Amino acid sequence: MKPFLIICLILVALPASADEETPSSTMICGSYVISLGARQPDVARKCGEPTYVQSWEEERIKRDYYQNIPAQTPEELSQVPLFMKEYIPVQEWTYNFGPTRFIYYLRFENGRLTRITSGDYGY
Repeated sequence: MKPFLIICLILVALPASADEETPSSTMICGSYVISLGARQPDVARKCGEPTYVQSWEEERIKRDYYQNIPAQTPEELSQVPLFMKEYIPVQEWTYNFGPTRFIYYLRFENGRLTRITSGDYGY
């Protein structure tokens, strides 16, 4: 009786999780495997043009290591941290491979693939 209950719980949980987007580290395009860290031109060459592209910039705060300011003593550098705003170009590419495959969302930051997410079946 106990194994039957476990199997029923798994079967009930599967459809609920199928609606959510699932992160992945790879994506298959034809005979190519696309992995995190890939460059935008390489992905476009292997997978073709995306179905949809969304672009924006994100503001990030980064610590500057005082490379572009006049020399100071080590004591001054350790007492006053310097934080700077940085704007990162971000693009999300959507690939819709049709009703027999999942839709993939690829996030690029500074031209490098940082996240692969799969959604529902395509259309």
